[in-house]
Amino acid sequence: MSDKPDIRQITAEEIQSLLREGQTSQDDALSRITLSDAYNLPKGRILLIYDKERGALYKSRKDVFAVLNSALEHPISHFLKGRLPQGKDFVAKVPELSDCSFAGESGVE
Repeated sequence: MSDKPDIRQITAEEIQSLLREGQTSQDDALSRITLSDAYNLPKGRILLIYDKERGALYKSRKDVFAVLNSALEHPISHFLKGRLPQGKDFVAKVPELSDCSFAGESGVE
């Protein structure tokens, strides 16, 4: 197995097909962790259903946890983070950066 987790996004039709195959069992612990409906499938595969229309098929439980661990190690950040010259003080500087002041017109100070 490569270092990259084996995951595939699947459609509602594929979800239903996998569940009809039989030999599935719901995984309550994994459902709580992933905030989805998780199922153990034959050959060690894992199905995560996020809603009736979307799901993800993992080759193994190990791949599910690899993705979860990666998310913890690389938290999501806004694409503008670190790119604005005002940095973390941007929000506080918005009034002085704007071309007009709405404070006087709106009565908001």
